Amino acid sequence: MVPFGRTLEMNLFRSIPLILLLCAVLGSKSTAQDQPTVDLTLLLTGNTYGYFDVTPVGKELAGGIVRRKTVVERIRREVGNDHLLLLDAGNALGYFYLLRGDRGSAMISAMHTVGYDAMTVGNHELDYGRDMLREYHDLESGVNIVCANLVLKSTNEPFLKPYVIEHKANGIRVGILGLTDPMVEQTTLRQHIEGLAITDPIVTAKKHLSQLQKEADVIIALSFLSLDDCYRLAMAVPEIDVIVACGESVGTPLILRRETGSDEHATFVVSPIRLGSGIVRVHLRYAGRTRSTSAALLDVLPVDTTISGDVGFAAWLAVGGEQQYYEYCRKNYDVEPDEPLMLIDSSFTNNHLTELVLQILLQQSGAELSLLNNTFFRFEGIEIPRYEGDPRSRKLTVRLLEQILWTDNELVTMKLTGQQLSVLQRLSAANSKPGRGNHLQHLQVTTDGFEDWYVHNAPLQQKSPPELYHVATSNFLAGGGNGYTPFREGRQESFRFLGDGALRPSDDGTPVIIRELVIHHLKRLRDASPHIPAKPGAIIDSLYRARNLWRFTLARLQLSYSAGEYRSSSAYKNIGLTELRGTDFERITYEADLRLKQESKWLLWDNRLYAAFGQSKITDQPLQEVLDDLFFETVVNLRFSRGTGSISIYPSASARYDTELTPTESKQTNSGVSNATKNPRQQDVTIGVGAGFSEFAGFSRTRISLTQTFDRSSKPRPDENGINLQTTYQVPVVGSLFRSELDGTYYIKQKRSSGDTRSLLVRWKSDLAIPLGRLRLAPSLYVFLFHGRQSLEPAKSPPLATTVVFGISLGYSLDWKMQYESLF
Repeated sequence: MVPFGRTLEMNLFRSIPLILLLCAVLGSKSTAQDQPTVDLTLLLTGNTYGYFDVTPVGKELAGGIVRRKTVVERIRREVGNDHLLLLDAGNALGYFYLLRGDRGSAMISAMHTVGYDAMTVGNHELDYGRDMLREYHDLESGVNIVCANLVLKSTNEPFLKPYVIEHKANGIRVGILGLTDPMVEQTTLRQHIEGLAITDPIVTAKKHLSQLQKEADVIIALSFLSLDDCYRLAMAVPEIDVIVACGESVGTPLILRRETGSDEHATFVVSPIRLGSGIVRVHLRYAGRTRSTSAALLDVLPVDTTISGDVGFAAWLAVGGEQQYYEYCRKNYDVEPDEPLMLIDSSFTNNHLTELVLQILLQQSGAELSLLNNTFFRFEGIEIPRYEGDPRSRKLTVRLLEQILWTDNELVTMKLTGQQLSVLQRLSAANSKPGRGNHLQHLQVTTDGFEDWYVHNAPLQQKSPPELYHVATSNFLAGGGNGYTPFREGRQESFRFLGDGALRPSDDGTPVIIRELVIHHLKRLRDASPHIPAKPGAIIDSLYRARNLWRFTLARLQLSYSAGEYRSSSAYKNIGLTELRGTDFERITYEADLRLKQESKWLLWDNRLYAAFGQSKITDQPLQEVLDDLFFETVVNLRFSRGTGSISIYPSASARYDTELTPTESKQTNSGVSNATKNPRQQDVTIGVGAGFSEFAGFSRTRISLTQTFDRSSKPRPDENGINLQTTYQVPVVGSLFRSELDGTYYIKQKRSSGDTRSLLVRWKSDLAIPLGRLRLAPSLYVFLFHGRQSLEPAKSPPLATTVVFGISLGYSLDWKMQYESLF
């Protein structure tokens, strides 16, 4: 028999699960009904850029974390820590130059001291690399760094915490989801984000929403997104209560919008103040009974010189920052922060420094054009220090250049077409208008003005096939930053380089930071001089911009098969032209067409060497050599004025020498007997004077000349005067290239007439080059017209001799800018 007490104990023990279940039900019911309304204060910052104290930035003032700490502590005393959330929307760790000394660790410690609950990732959080960001994220003394859409490429899992749950007054749970902008990938050095990717923020928010709803009463998206992107996020994920955008506005009225994505819920979008000149204060109310959230803007708390700062905190930041920055300069540049690299006088302006940077970029990369956005330079509020050795001079130092060249942009070299550069030129001109301020600074190889987009003393060439220019720029622009999307179409991009002098693109090289390139270049040339350079001309090679362009073109190296028919040729049997030697024929031809062109400010010098060897089967005759031509031509065009994009006309002079390598033979077969007759070796010298035309609408090498031809063969024909027209036309056709060449002469005077009296001679050749790997297959059409002044038959006008030849060729071509490209 079991005692009563023991029976009661056993019954109570068996009843425990039922009692706990009943308590849970009653407890949850009473929580839903009785949970009080909770008021929270949100303090929001974003795009503060790591400034320690109040600092001029252009026309604005950055607030700095020293005085921000005073404001935050005051609000914390007023509302209590359980009712306060302090959040940062990214770009807290840079670009302030003193942070480079300790790679942002002082700012992380300062944010921890101030009491930040969470921050998300902007592009400057990655300034020191992914490993350093991860280290700050894992530090116990650091700040919660949340970012759900910064993921590992290998696993697609978040690289940092996707969100954090903060417990505040009365047990309210606030979920803070971090999101960043996918465009951050374009503005971050590749080695700093290697192995990481940024996924779509809307897709990522939806992915984490269900878990957040289980763990949190209030959901805040702390984002480094623009306001427009935040509005899209609010409409796509209406369950989010508050979305914090990146800090876009500076001293303008704050934007706080209520976006309704559903009938039951509203999302509030708020933007902090850029540069930390103010802290946005938002009142957030959570009603436990209805589980609803409301928000209202209270005010913007100023952070300026009217706010006193913690002296000890300020000294700790300033002294530690300077000491770390000194060591950084010694290690990276082997100079002290304020050591002079170059001396300048009062005539040196911001434009001169911009041109100096572009010149160094141009020269070091061996490019034809250097392009940087004007926001790459930050001059406002920065004063060039005086040189201690001579108060009349000022000095360029590492500290100064690191402030002006403020952003960590990599050097990128690429090839852009004339059409793409023209689009960039128009975009830059539109962005130069007041209120836009994100135009392009440019410098190019030319002796013409700094303000013009002239390369090699000519407007940007817009022709077919496209002219390719070698461009040096930043990774920010190469990614289409500031809306300059034509950069994304660049060919053969290079991000890694070798060499201590002129850089060479190489897969085995290393990325080059533009700011560091400029500083190292100035230091290297300063160290090579017995005195500190006192003028920019002492440190840069001014001849680089004015040098002439040499262009080698292999227009054709090809094997051709052709077949055609001569008509009315018997009347001109004594005229020594290949096209007038038979009726029907088939021909195999080997051709090489080489050109060397020099372009300078006052001169276009074009040289051409053409060689062709052909064997032909004419009518019923055996295969015989009918073509063994070689000619060299040199053409000089004088540039007396600059072109403006329309047709320009230049005085032109030319000299041409035509010859045959060996005398050709004509083989005739009569009654089974083959007879060979050697033809006289042709040797002509042609002098021309006339007008040359600039390239336009696909036409190039166009000129009209008065010519004089002298026959220097053993049996000379009469010397000839004529009017000659030559031109070349090219245009792309559905992935192929249509090419056409015209050479026509009208003879106006004959001397010592001996039967070979010409009136008109026209050669027109066209083909359609179809790419086959590095080769081109080209079906072709050749038309020959000849008209003489005399006929062999009395009382009859001379006939028009014509030749129509159809052929096909397989060949190779290249265009080589000798100073800017490696041939192999």
